[in-house]
Amino acid sequence: MPMDLSCPKCGFVFPVADAAHPVGVECLRCEAQLTAEFRKLPMPAPGQPPYELVVTLGAPAAGSNRSMPADGTIPKRRFADDEGDDRRKKATGSGLGVVVLAALSALVAMLGGLGTAGYFLFSEAGLDTTSYTSRRAGTTPPRNFGSDIRPRVPAPPPVNLTPPGFTPPDFTPPGFALPDFKPPSFTPPDFTPPGFTPPGFTRPNPQPGLTIPDRKPPTPTLPEVPKKVDSFILSPSSPPLPPLRPARVEADGKLEVPLPGKVGQVVVAAGGRYLVMHFPLEGKLATFDVCDGKIVGQADAIEVNCLLAAGVTRAVVYSPVQRKLRAYAIPDLAKLDEAPSVLFHGPRSMAMGHCTDGPLLLIDPFGEVVLQDVEKPGFPEIEGSRGKPGVHSGQARAAAHGRSFSTFDGFGSPHKVIVLTEKGRKWVASKDSAPTPFPTAAGDLFMGLGGAINSAGNSVYLGGAAAPPGTWFVPAATGLYFLKLTPVTSGTGIRAKRTLTVSVHFGRGTNTADNPFPNTLTFEDIPADGLINPFGLPEPLDQRFILVPEAQVLAMVPGTKDRVILRKFVRR
Repeated sequence: MPMDLSCPKCGFVFPVADAAHPVGVECLRCEAQLTAEFRKLPMPAPGQPPYELVVTLGAPAAGSNRSMPADGTIPKRRFADDEGDDRRKKATGSGLGVVVLAALSALVAMLGGLGTAGYFLFSEAGLDTTSYTSRRAGTTPPRNFGSDIRPRVPAPPPVNLTPPGFTPPDFTPPGFALPDFKPPSFTPPDFTPPGFTPPGFTRPNPQPGLTIPDRKPPTPTLPEVPKKVDSFILSPSSPPLPPLRPARVEADGKLEVPLPGKVGQVVVAAGGRYLVMHFPLEGKLATFDVCDGKIVGQADAIEVNCLLAAGVTRAVVYSPVQRKLRAYAIPDLAKLDEAPSVLFHGPRSMAMGHCTDGPLLLIDPFGEVVLQDVEKPGFPEIEGSRGKPGVHSGQARAAAHGRSFSTFDGFGSPHKVIVLTEKGRKWVASKDSAPTPFPTAAGDLFMGLGGAINSAGNSVYLGGAAAPPGTWFVPAATGLYFLKLTPVTSGTGIRAKRTLTVSVHFGRGTNTADNPFPNTLTFEDIPADGLINPFGLPEPLDQRFILVPEAQVLAMVPGTKDRVILRKFVRR
Protein backbone atom coordinates (compact mmCIF):
# COMPACT_ATOMS: atom_id res chain seq x y z
CA MET A 1 0.00 0.00 0.00
CA PRO A 2 1.68 3.31 -1.04
CA MET A 3 2.45 5.86 1.66
CA ASP A 4 3.33 9.55 1.42
CA LEU A 5 7.07 10.32 1.84
CA SER A 6 8.18 13.81 2.90
CA CYS A 7 11.66 14.77 1.71
CA PRO A 8 13.69 15.94 4.77
CA LYS A 9 15.72 18.26 2.53
CA CYS A 10 13.11 20.19 0.55
CA GLY A 11 9.83 19.02 2.21
CA PHE A 12 8.32 17.73 -1.06
CA VAL A 13 5.74 14.98 -0.52
CA PHE A 14 5.32 12.10 -2.97
CA PRO A 15 4.00 8.51 -2.71
CA VAL A 16 6.28 5.49 -2.18
CA ALA A 17 5.21 1.84 -2.33
CA ASP A 18 5.84 -0.18 0.82
CA ALA A 19 8.62 -2.79 0.96
CA ALA A 20 9.93 -5.30 3.45
CA HIS A 21 13.48 -3.81 3.40
CA PRO A 22 15.04 -0.34 3.16
CA VAL A 23 14.87 1.05 -0.35
CA GLY A 24 16.56 3.98 -2.04
CA VAL A 25 14.50 6.66 -3.67
CA GLU A 26 15.28 9.97 -5.32
CA CYS A 27 13.35 13.15 -4.54
CA LEU A 28 11.41 14.42 -7.52
CA ARG A 29 12.17 18.05 -6.71
CA CYS A 30 15.73 18.33 -5.29
CA GLU A 31 16.98 14.92 -6.64
CA ALA A 32 18.37 14.04 -3.20
CA GLN A 33 19.15 10.38 -2.47
CA LEU A 34 16.90 9.11 0.30
CA THR A 35 16.48 5.86 2.19
CA ALA A 36 12.88 4.78 2.97
CA GLU A 37 12.33 2.09 5.59
CA PHE A 38 8.92 0.66 6.51
CA ARG A 39 8.77 -0.41 10.16
CA LYS A 40 5.83 -2.48 11.41
CA LEU A 41 3.94 -0.96 14.30
CA PRO A 42 3.23 -3.32 17.26
CA MET A 43 -0.29 -1.95 17.81
CA PRO A 44 -1.50 0.34 15.03
CA ALA A 45 -4.36 2.73 15.78
CA PRO A 46 -7.77 1.87 14.29
CA GLY A 47 -8.03 3.15 10.72
CA GLN A 48 -4.23 3.81 10.45
CA PRO A 49 -1.69 1.86 8.30
CA PRO A 50 0.19 -0.93 10.11
CA TYR A 51 3.60 0.50 9.06
CA GLU A 52 5.63 3.54 10.00
CA LEU A 53 7.69 5.24 7.27
CA VAL A 54 11.19 6.33 8.37
CA VAL A 55 13.12 8.55 5.90
CA THR A 56 16.84 9.38 6.11
CA LEU A 57 19.18 11.25 3.79
CA GLY A 58 21.59 9.16 1.76
CA ALA A 59 21.55 5.91 -0.15
CA PRO A 60 20.78 2.62 1.64
CA ALA A 61 23.63 0.67 3.25
CA ALA A 62 25.56 -1.96 1.30
CA GLY A 63 23.63 -5.17 0.79
CA SER A 64 20.27 -3.41 0.96
CA ASN A 65 20.77 -0.83 -1.78
CA ARG A 66 17.62 -1.47 -3.72
CA SER A 67 16.37 1.61 -5.42
CA MET A 68 12.76 2.21 -6.13
CA PRO A 69 11.25 4.57 -8.67
CA ALA A 70 10.17 7.85 -7.21
CA ASP A 71 6.62 7.47 -8.52
CA GLY A 72 6.02 4.44 -6.27
CA THR A 73 5.56 1.84 -9.02
CA ILE A 74 6.98 -1.65 -8.47
CA PRO A 75 9.14 -2.98 -11.36
CA LYS A 76 8.11 -6.15 -13.04
CA ARG A 77 9.81 -9.37 -11.96
CA ARG A 78 12.43 -10.82 -14.25
CA PHE A 79 13.94 -14.31 -14.43
CA ALA A 80 17.35 -14.43 -12.81
CA ASP A 81 19.11 -16.81 -15.24
CA ASP A 82 18.86 -18.44 -18.64
CA GLU A 83 17.39 -21.58 -17.15
CA GLY A 84 14.41 -19.55 -16.06
CA ASP A 85 14.12 -18.14 -19.59
CA ASP A 86 14.12 -21.67 -21.05
CA ARG A 87 11.55 -22.79 -18.55
CA ARG A 88 9.29 -19.84 -19.44
CA LYS A 89 9.67 -20.46 -23.16
CA LYS A 90 8.98 -24.15 -22.66
CA ALA A 91 5.80 -23.43 -20.68
CA THR A 92 4.68 -20.92 -23.28
CA GLY A 93 5.40 -23.36 -26.15
CA SER A 94 3.55 -26.25 -24.54
CA GLY A 95 0.51 -24.07 -23.95
CA LEU A 96 0.48 -22.90 -27.56
CA GLY A 97 0.61 -26.51 -28.79
CA VAL A 98 -2.42 -27.44 -26.73
CA VAL A 99 -4.36 -24.50 -28.15
CA VAL A 100 -3.41 -25.40 -31.75
CA LEU A 101 -4.33 -29.05 -31.21
CA ALA A 102 -7.72 -28.14 -29.77
CA ALA A 103 -8.41 -25.80 -32.68
CA LEU A 104 -7.56 -28.51 -35.26
CA SER A 105 -9.81 -31.02 -33.49
CA ALA A 106 -12.68 -28.59 -33.50
CA LEU A 107 -12.14 -27.82 -37.20
CA VAL A 108 -12.13 -31.55 -38.12
CA ALA A 109 -15.31 -32.13 -36.14
CA MET A 110 -17.01 -29.17 -37.81
CA LEU A 111 -16.02 -30.32 -41.32
CA GLY A 112 -17.23 -33.83 -40.59
CA GLY A 113 -20.56 -32.55 -39.42
CA LEU A 114 -20.94 -30.34 -42.48
CA GLY A 115 -20.12 -33.24 -44.80
CA THR A 116 -22.64 -35.53 -43.15
CA ALA A 117 -25.34 -32.90 -43.32
CA GLY A 118 -24.56 -32.23 -47.00
CA TYR A 119 -24.77 -35.93 -47.81
CA PHE A 120 -28.23 -36.28 -46.37
CA LEU A 121 -29.44 -33.01 -47.81
CA PHE A 122 -28.14 -33.28 -51.37
CA SER A 123 -28.01 -37.07 -52.03
CA GLU A 124 -30.26 -38.65 -54.70
CA ALA A 125 -32.23 -40.48 -52.04
CA GLY A 126 -33.65 -37.26 -50.81
CA LEU A 127 -34.33 -35.55 -54.18
CA ASP A 128 -37.21 -35.76 -56.60
CA THR A 129 -35.41 -36.69 -59.86
CA THR A 130 -38.51 -36.45 -62.00
CA SER A 131 -37.77 -34.28 -65.03
CA TYR A 132 -40.25 -31.48 -65.64
CA THR A 133 -39.66 -30.20 -69.17
CA SER A 134 -41.93 -27.69 -70.72
CA ARG A 135 -43.48 -28.78 -73.99
CA ARG A 136 -45.86 -27.38 -76.51
CA ALA A 137 -49.49 -28.30 -76.58
CA GLY A 138 -50.22 -31.46 -78.63
CA THR A 139 -46.65 -32.84 -78.56
CA THR A 140 -45.49 -36.01 -76.83
CA PRO A 141 -43.40 -35.40 -73.73
CA PRO A 142 -39.80 -36.58 -74.13
CA ARG A 143 -38.70 -39.69 -72.32
CA ASN A 144 -36.26 -39.25 -69.47
CA PHE A 145 -33.76 -42.09 -69.92
CA GLY A 146 -31.43 -40.77 -67.24
CA SER A 147 -33.92 -41.17 -64.40
CA ASP A 148 -34.72 -44.21 -62.32
CA ILE A 149 -38.30 -44.43 -63.68
CA ARG A 150 -38.72 -47.74 -65.51
CA PRO A 151 -41.45 -48.44 -68.16
CA ARG A 152 -44.59 -50.03 -66.82
CA VAL A 153 -44.91 -53.77 -67.65
CA PRO A 154 -48.50 -55.14 -67.79
CA ALA A 155 -49.29 -57.88 -65.27
CA PRO A 156 -49.45 -61.44 -66.77
CA PRO A 157 -52.97 -62.93 -67.10
CA PRO A 158 -53.93 -65.61 -64.53
CA VAL A 159 -53.05 -69.18 -65.50
CA ASN A 160 -55.96 -71.67 -65.53
CA LEU A 161 -54.54 -75.08 -64.47
CA THR A 162 -57.91 -76.89 -64.62
CA PRO A 163 -57.82 -79.54 -67.34
CA PRO A 164 -60.41 -79.02 -70.04
CA GLY A 165 -63.68 -80.90 -69.44
CA PHE A 166 -62.79 -81.68 -65.78
CA THR A 167 -65.69 -81.67 -63.28
CA PRO A 168 -64.92 -82.07 -59.58
CA PRO A 169 -66.60 -85.12 -57.97
CA ASP A 170 -69.57 -84.73 -55.57
CA PHE A 171 -68.97 -86.68 -52.30
CA THR A 172 -72.49 -85.95 -50.81
CA PRO A 173 -74.42 -89.21 -50.14
CA PRO A 174 -77.61 -89.51 -52.14
CA GLY A 175 -80.72 -88.28 -50.30
CA PHE A 176 -78.70 -86.64 -47.51
CA ALA A 177 -79.94 -83.23 -46.22
CA LEU A 178 -78.41 -81.13 -43.47
CA PRO A 179 -80.58 -81.03 -40.30
CA ASP A 180 -82.33 -77.74 -39.32
CA PHE A 181 -80.91 -76.58 -35.96
CA LYS A 182 -83.44 -73.68 -35.54
CA PRO A 183 -85.11 -74.02 -32.08
CA PRO A 184 -88.92 -74.16 -32.02
CA SER A 185 -90.85 -71.02 -30.96
CA PHE A 186 -90.99 -70.65 -27.13
CA THR A 187 -94.00 -69.25 -25.27
CA PRO A 188 -93.48 -68.47 -21.55
CA PRO A 189 -95.99 -70.14 -19.25
CA ASP A 190 -98.76 -68.00 -17.68
CA PHE A 191 -98.87 -68.45 -13.90
CA THR A 192 -101.75 -65.93 -13.33
CA PRO A 193 -104.65 -67.59 -11.48
CA PRO A 194 -107.89 -67.65 -13.45
CA GLY A 195 -110.10 -64.62 -12.76
CA PHE A 196 -107.30 -62.61 -11.08
CA THR A 197 -106.81 -58.95 -11.99
CA PRO A 198 -103.60 -57.30 -10.81
CA PRO A 199 -104.25 -54.24 -8.57
CA GLY A 200 -103.52 -50.77 -9.92
CA PHE A 201 -100.91 -48.43 -8.49
CA THR A 202 -103.36 -45.62 -7.62
CA ARG A 203 -103.25 -44.43 -4.02
CA PRO A 204 -106.33 -45.59 -2.11
CA ASN A 205 -108.62 -42.86 -0.77
CA PRO A 206 -109.49 -43.59 2.85
CA GLN A 207 -112.32 -41.04 2.75
CA PRO A 208 -114.48 -41.20 -0.38
CA GLY A 209 -115.52 -37.55 -0.12
CA LEU A 210 -111.98 -36.31 0.42
CA THR A 211 -109.93 -35.02 -2.49
CA ILE A 212 -106.24 -35.77 -2.07
CA PRO A 213 -104.19 -32.82 -3.22
CA ASP A 214 -101.46 -33.28 -5.72
CA ARG A 215 -98.18 -33.48 -3.81
CA LYS A 216 -96.04 -32.72 -6.82
CA PRO A 217 -93.33 -30.29 -5.67
CA PRO A 218 -93.70 -26.82 -7.13
CA THR A 219 -91.24 -25.64 -9.70
CA PRO A 220 -88.59 -23.58 -7.92
CA THR A 221 -88.37 -19.97 -9.03
CA LEU A 222 -85.15 -18.03 -8.62
CA PRO A 223 -85.49 -14.73 -6.79
CA GLU A 224 -85.19 -11.71 -8.98
CA VAL A 225 -81.88 -9.96 -8.42
CA PRO A 226 -82.52 -6.26 -7.98
CA LYS A 227 -80.70 -4.04 -10.38
CA LYS A 228 -77.99 -1.87 -8.93
CA VAL A 229 -79.03 1.76 -8.83
CA ASP A 230 -76.15 4.13 -9.58
CA SER A 231 -78.00 7.44 -9.58
CA PHE A 232 -79.97 9.39 -7.01
CA ILE A 233 -81.69 12.71 -6.39
CA LEU A 234 -80.50 14.83 -3.48
CA SER A 235 -83.79 16.18 -2.18
CA PRO A 236 -83.51 17.35 1.47
CA SER A 237 -86.66 17.73 3.53
CA SER A 238 -87.85 21.21 4.51
CA PRO A 239 -89.77 21.11 7.82
CA PRO A 240 -91.11 24.40 9.22
CA LEU A 241 -88.60 26.37 11.26
CA PRO A 242 -89.35 27.52 14.81
CA PRO A 243 -89.89 31.27 15.22
CA LEU A 244 -86.82 33.42 15.72
CA ARG A 245 -87.09 36.58 17.83
CA PRO A 246 -84.45 38.98 19.16
CA ALA A 247 -82.40 37.41 21.91
CA ARG A 248 -83.00 38.39 25.51
CA VAL A 249 -79.75 40.17 26.21
CA GLU A 250 -79.05 42.60 29.03
CA ALA A 251 -79.15 46.33 28.52
CA ASP A 252 -75.39 46.50 27.99
CA GLY A 253 -75.78 44.11 25.05
CA LYS A 254 -73.94 41.22 26.70
CA LEU A 255 -75.10 38.03 28.41
CA GLU A 256 -72.89 35.22 29.77
CA VAL A 257 -74.49 31.81 30.34
CA PRO A 258 -72.47 29.17 32.25
CA LEU A 259 -72.39 25.65 30.84
CA PRO A 260 -72.49 22.30 32.72
CA GLY A 261 -68.94 21.46 31.61
CA LYS A 262 -66.33 22.09 28.94
CA VAL A 263 -68.04 21.97 25.59
CA GLY A 264 -66.60 20.10 22.59
CA GLN A 265 -68.64 20.01 19.38
CA VAL A 266 -71.25 22.71 18.75
CA VAL A 267 -73.62 22.45 15.79
CA VAL A 268 -76.36 24.83 14.67
CA ALA A 269 -79.94 23.48 14.65
CA ALA A 270 -83.38 24.72 13.56
CA GLY A 271 -82.07 27.56 11.38
CA GLY A 272 -80.02 29.09 14.21
CA ARG A 273 -82.64 28.96 17.00
CA TYR A 274 -80.78 26.20 18.90
CA LEU A 275 -77.18 25.12 19.41
CA VAL A 276 -76.68 21.39 20.10
CA MET A 277 -73.59 20.94 22.30
CA HIS A 278 -71.56 17.88 23.22
CA PHE A 279 -69.75 17.69 26.56
CA PRO A 280 -67.24 14.82 26.17
CA LEU A 281 -65.94 14.71 29.75
CA GLU A 282 -69.42 14.72 31.26
CA GLY A 283 -70.89 12.40 28.61
CA LYS A 284 -73.82 14.72 27.97
CA LEU A 285 -75.68 16.30 25.10
CA ALA A 286 -77.41 19.66 25.60
CA THR A 287 -79.61 22.05 23.60
CA PHE A 288 -78.99 25.77 24.04
CA ASP A 289 -81.78 28.21 23.09
CA VAL A 290 -80.18 31.27 21.49
CA CYS A 291 -83.31 33.43 21.84
CA ASP A 292 -83.92 32.61 25.52
CA GLY A 293 -80.24 32.33 26.48
CA LYS A 294 -80.53 29.04 28.41
CA ILE A 295 -80.22 25.27 28.13
CA VAL A 296 -83.59 23.67 27.35
CA GLY A 297 -82.73 19.98 26.95
CA GLN A 298 -80.14 17.38 27.99
CA ALA A 299 -79.36 13.73 27.27
CA ASP A 300 -76.90 11.38 29.03
CA ALA A 301 -74.73 8.40 28.07
CA ILE A 302 -73.07 10.10 25.09
CA GLU A 303 -69.61 8.78 24.22
CA VAL A 304 -66.46 10.88 24.23
CA ASN A 305 -65.50 10.46 20.55
CA CYS A 306 -68.95 10.59 19.01
CA LEU A 307 -69.97 12.38 15.81
CA LEU A 308 -72.72 15.00 15.92
CA ALA A 309 -75.08 16.55 13.34
CA ALA A 310 -78.37 18.40 13.72
CA GLY A 311 -81.36 19.50 11.65
CA VAL A 312 -84.65 21.19 12.47
CA THR A 313 -86.42 18.63 14.68
CA ARG A 314 -83.75 16.02 15.33
CA ALA A 315 -80.10 15.66 16.25
CA VAL A 316 -78.12 12.57 15.16
CA VAL A 317 -75.22 11.08 17.12
CA TYR A 318 -72.95 8.27 15.88
CA SER A 319 -71.44 5.95 18.52
CA PRO A 320 -68.12 4.44 17.32
CA VAL A 321 -68.21 1.83 20.11
CA GLN A 322 -71.69 0.52 19.38
CA ARG A 323 -71.43 1.42 15.66
CA LYS A 324 -74.94 2.86 15.74
CA LEU A 325 -76.71 6.08 14.82
CA ARG A 326 -79.10 7.59 17.40
CA ALA A 327 -81.69 10.27 16.73
CA TYR A 328 -82.81 12.71 19.46
CA ALA A 329 -85.70 15.16 19.35
CA ILE A 330 -84.96 18.90 19.38
CA PRO A 331 -85.11 20.70 21.75
CA ASP A 332 -85.82 18.27 24.65
CA LEU A 333 -83.38 15.60 23.28
CA ALA A 334 -85.76 12.69 23.82
CA LYS A 335 -84.48 9.55 22.10
CA LEU A 336 -86.38 8.80 18.89
CA ASP A 337 -84.70 5.86 17.14
CA GLU A 338 -81.38 4.11 16.58
CA ALA A 339 -79.98 1.97 13.76
CA PRO A 340 -76.58 0.78 12.53
CA SER A 341 -74.62 2.68 9.94
CA VAL A 342 -74.73 1.23 6.44
CA LEU A 343 -70.98 1.82 5.98
CA PHE A 344 -68.89 -1.27 6.66
CA HIS A 345 -66.01 0.66 8.26
CA GLY A 346 -68.30 3.15 9.96
CA PRO A 347 -68.33 6.90 9.32
CA ARG A 348 -65.37 9.11 10.16
CA SER A 349 -67.34 12.31 9.56
CA MET A 350 -70.95 13.26 8.89
CA ALA A 351 -73.02 16.38 8.22
CA MET A 352 -76.63 17.50 7.76
CA GLY A 353 -78.20 20.85 6.83
CA HIS A 354 -79.55 22.63 9.93
CA CYS A 355 -82.62 23.87 7.99
CA THR A 356 -83.53 20.28 7.00
CA ASP A 357 -84.14 16.91 8.63
CA GLY A 358 -81.93 14.97 6.29
CA PRO A 359 -80.66 13.16 4.48
CA LEU A 360 -77.51 12.64 6.55
CA LEU A 361 -74.17 12.50 4.71
CA LEU A 362 -71.64 9.95 6.04
CA ILE A 363 -68.02 9.52 4.90
CA ASP A 364 -65.92 6.51 5.93
CA PRO A 365 -62.11 6.60 6.50
CA PHE A 366 -61.47 5.54 2.88
CA GLY A 367 -63.54 8.29 1.21
CA GLU A 368 -66.73 6.28 0.54
CA VAL A 369 -69.83 8.46 0.91
CA VAL A 370 -73.48 7.53 1.40
CA LEU A 371 -76.76 9.21 2.34
CA GLN A 372 -79.13 7.85 5.02
CA ASP A 373 -82.70 8.95 5.56
CA VAL A 374 -82.89 9.69 9.31
CA GLU A 375 -86.63 10.50 9.18
CA LYS A 376 -87.64 6.90 8.42
CA PRO A 377 -87.37 3.99 10.88
CA GLY A 378 -84.09 2.13 10.59
CA PHE A 379 -82.42 5.03 8.74
CA PRO A 380 -82.45 3.35 5.30
CA GLU A 381 -79.79 4.10 2.72
CA ILE A 382 -80.80 6.28 -0.20
CA GLU A 383 -80.32 4.08 -3.26
CA GLY A 384 -77.65 5.20 -5.68
CA SER A 385 -75.97 7.60 -3.24
CA ARG A 386 -73.09 5.30 -2.33
CA GLY A 387 -69.83 6.08 -4.13
CA LYS A 388 -66.25 7.28 -3.96
CA PRO A 389 -66.17 10.73 -5.59
CA GLY A 390 -62.72 11.56 -4.21
CA VAL A 391 -63.23 13.67 -1.09
CA HIS A 392 -61.51 14.16 2.26
CA SER A 393 -62.77 12.07 5.15
CA GLY A 394 -61.54 13.89 8.28
CA GLN A 395 -64.38 16.40 8.74
CA ALA A 396 -67.47 17.57 6.86
CA ARG A 397 -69.79 20.58 6.92
CA ALA A 398 -73.20 21.00 5.28
CA ALA A 399 -74.87 24.12 3.96
CA ALA A 400 -78.10 25.15 5.68
CA HIS A 401 -80.27 23.73 2.86
CA GLY A 402 -78.29 20.44 2.80
CA ARG A 403 -77.46 20.45 -0.92
CA SER A 404 -73.72 21.12 -0.79
CA PHE A 405 -71.00 19.91 1.55
CA SER A 406 -67.37 20.72 2.32
CA THR A 407 -64.87 17.98 3.18
CA PHE A 408 -61.47 18.55 4.75
CA ASP A 409 -58.97 16.96 7.15
CA GLY A 410 -58.19 19.89 9.46
CA PHE A 411 -58.02 23.63 9.90
CA GLY A 412 -55.28 25.94 8.67
CA SER A 413 -53.19 26.43 5.59
CA PRO A 414 -51.93 22.81 5.26
CA HIS A 415 -55.49 21.47 4.95
CA LYS A 416 -57.36 22.13 1.73
CA VAL A 417 -61.06 21.69 0.97
CA ILE A 418 -63.03 19.63 -1.57
CA VAL A 419 -66.65 20.67 -2.19
CA LEU A 420 -69.18 17.88 -2.77
CA THR A 421 -72.45 18.50 -4.62
CA GLU A 422 -75.02 16.52 -6.63
CA LYS A 423 -75.36 17.24 -10.33
CA GLY A 424 -77.14 15.10 -12.90
CA ARG A 425 -78.01 12.52 -10.21
CA LYS A 426 -74.31 11.91 -9.58
CA TRP A 427 -71.83 13.09 -6.98
CA VAL A 428 -69.57 15.87 -8.22
CA ALA A 429 -66.37 16.77 -6.31
CA SER A 430 -64.51 20.01 -6.88
CA LYS A 431 -60.76 20.40 -7.10
CA ASP A 432 -58.64 20.50 -3.95
CA SER A 433 -58.81 24.22 -3.10
CA ALA A 434 -57.91 26.76 -0.42
CA PRO A 435 -58.51 26.14 3.31
CA THR A 436 -62.08 27.51 3.31
CA PRO A 437 -64.20 24.83 5.03
CA PHE A 438 -67.28 26.83 6.21
CA PRO A 439 -70.27 26.82 3.78
CA THR A 440 -72.62 29.79 3.66
CA ALA A 441 -76.33 29.32 4.31
CA ALA A 442 -77.10 29.29 0.58
CA GLY A 443 -74.18 26.97 -0.19
CA ASP A 444 -72.87 29.22 -2.97
CA LEU A 445 -69.64 30.14 -1.15
CA PHE A 446 -67.26 28.45 1.27
CA MET A 447 -65.35 30.78 3.61
CA GLY A 448 -62.27 30.28 5.70
CA LEU A 449 -58.67 31.39 5.98
CA GLY A 450 -58.03 34.54 3.95
CA GLY A 451 -61.05 34.43 1.64
CA ALA A 452 -63.68 32.23 0.00
CA ILE A 453 -64.27 29.82 -2.88
CA ASN A 454 -67.34 28.80 -4.88
CA SER A 455 -68.76 25.30 -5.32
CA ALA A 456 -66.34 24.63 -8.20
CA GLY A 457 -63.33 25.37 -6.00
CA ASN A 458 -62.45 28.71 -7.62
CA SER A 459 -61.39 31.66 -5.47
CA VAL A 460 -63.88 34.49 -4.87
CA TYR A 461 -62.50 37.88 -3.85
CA LEU A 462 -64.39 39.57 -1.02
CA GLY A 463 -61.79 42.19 -0.18
CA GLY A 464 -59.65 42.24 2.91
CA ALA A 465 -56.39 42.41 0.98
CA ALA A 466 -54.88 44.62 3.69
CA ALA A 467 -55.90 42.23 6.48
CA PRO A 468 -53.00 40.67 8.41
CA PRO A 469 -52.12 36.99 7.91
CA GLY A 470 -54.31 34.58 9.81
CA THR A 471 -57.59 36.43 9.14
CA TRP A 472 -60.61 34.10 9.04
CA PHE A 473 -64.08 34.57 7.52
CA VAL A 474 -67.00 32.72 9.13
CA PRO A 475 -70.48 32.84 7.51
CA ALA A 476 -73.66 33.49 9.51
CA ALA A 477 -76.22 30.78 10.21
CA THR A 478 -78.60 32.37 7.70
CA GLY A 479 -78.57 35.17 5.15
CA LEU A 480 -75.65 36.96 3.52
CA TYR A 481 -73.91 38.07 6.71
CA PHE A 482 -70.45 36.85 7.67
CA LEU A 483 -67.83 37.51 10.35
CA LYS A 484 -64.28 38.69 9.89
CA LEU A 485 -61.91 37.47 12.62
CA THR A 486 -58.65 39.43 12.65
CA PRO A 487 -55.79 38.39 14.98
CA VAL A 488 -54.09 41.18 16.94
CA THR A 489 -50.79 40.79 18.85
CA SER A 490 -49.71 43.42 21.36
CA GLY A 491 -46.33 43.27 23.04
CA THR A 492 -43.38 41.03 22.31
CA GLY A 493 -41.79 37.92 23.74
CA ILE A 494 -43.40 36.17 26.66
CA ARG A 495 -45.46 39.28 27.42
CA ALA A 496 -47.11 39.23 24.01
CA LYS A 497 -50.89 39.23 24.19
CA ARG A 498 -52.97 37.75 21.39
CA THR A 499 -56.55 38.86 20.85
CA LEU A 500 -59.19 38.72 18.14
CA THR A 501 -61.19 41.54 16.58
CA VAL A 502 -64.58 40.41 15.24
CA SER A 503 -66.52 42.56 12.77
CA VAL A 504 -69.84 41.91 10.98
CA HIS A 505 -70.04 42.21 7.20
CA PHE A 506 -72.80 41.77 4.62
CA GLY A 507 -72.97 40.91 0.93
CA ARG A 508 -70.85 39.29 -1.75
CA GLY A 509 -69.12 42.33 -3.29
CA THR A 510 -65.42 42.67 -3.92
CA ASN A 511 -64.98 45.06 -0.98
CA THR A 512 -67.47 43.70 1.55
CA ALA A 513 -64.65 42.37 3.72
CA ASP A 514 -63.08 45.83 3.95
CA ASN A 515 -66.06 47.70 5.40
CA PRO A 516 -68.13 46.43 8.34
CA PHE A 517 -71.89 46.45 7.99
CA PRO A 518 -73.36 49.83 9.05
CA ASN A 519 -74.83 50.18 12.54
CA THR A 520 -73.10 47.03 13.79
CA LEU A 521 -70.64 46.67 16.62
CA THR A 522 -67.05 45.55 16.24
CA PHE A 523 -66.01 43.29 19.10
CA GLU A 524 -62.41 43.81 20.11
CA ASP A 525 -59.98 42.36 22.65
CA ILE A 526 -61.48 38.87 22.52
CA PRO A 527 -58.83 36.56 24.07
CA ALA A 528 -57.39 34.21 21.45
CA ASP A 529 -56.00 31.71 23.96
CA GLY A 530 -57.80 28.43 23.47
CA LEU A 531 -59.14 29.52 20.10
CA ILE A 532 -55.88 29.69 18.12
CA ASN A 533 -52.84 27.69 19.23
CA PRO A 534 -49.26 29.04 19.13
CA PHE A 535 -48.78 27.49 15.68
CA GLY A 536 -51.65 29.51 14.21
CA LEU A 537 -54.00 26.52 13.79
CA PRO A 538 -57.44 27.40 15.15
CA GLU A 539 -60.27 25.56 16.80
CA PRO A 540 -63.33 25.01 14.57
CA LEU A 541 -64.22 28.70 14.49
CA ASP A 542 -67.66 28.06 12.98
CA GLN A 543 -68.49 26.24 16.26
CA ARG A 544 -67.09 29.08 18.43
CA PHE A 545 -68.60 32.14 16.68
CA ILE A 546 -72.25 31.72 15.57
CA LEU A 547 -73.96 34.76 14.08
CA VAL A 548 -77.79 34.54 14.02
CA PRO A 549 -79.07 37.62 12.13
CA GLU A 550 -82.79 37.01 12.82
CA ALA A 551 -82.10 36.90 16.57
CA GLN A 552 -79.75 39.91 16.28
CA VAL A 553 -77.16 38.13 18.37
CA LEU A 554 -73.64 36.79 18.13
CA ALA A 555 -73.06 33.64 20.24
CA MET A 556 -69.43 33.12 21.23
CA VAL A 557 -67.78 30.22 23.06
CA PRO A 558 -64.50 31.50 24.58
CA GLY A 559 -61.27 29.53 24.83
CA THR A 560 -62.21 28.31 28.32
CA LYS A 561 -65.22 26.49 26.74
CA ASP A 562 -67.21 26.76 29.97
CA ARG A 563 -69.77 29.41 28.99
CA VAL A 564 -71.66 31.06 26.12
CA ILE A 565 -71.40 34.80 25.57
CA LEU A 566 -74.28 36.46 23.74
CA ARG A 567 -73.64 39.90 22.20
CA LYS A 568 -76.10 42.19 20.44
CA PHE A 569 -74.76 43.25 17.04
CA VAL A 570 -77.51 45.47 15.59
CA ARG A 571 -77.34 49.25 16.34
CA ARG A 572 -74.54 50.85 18.23
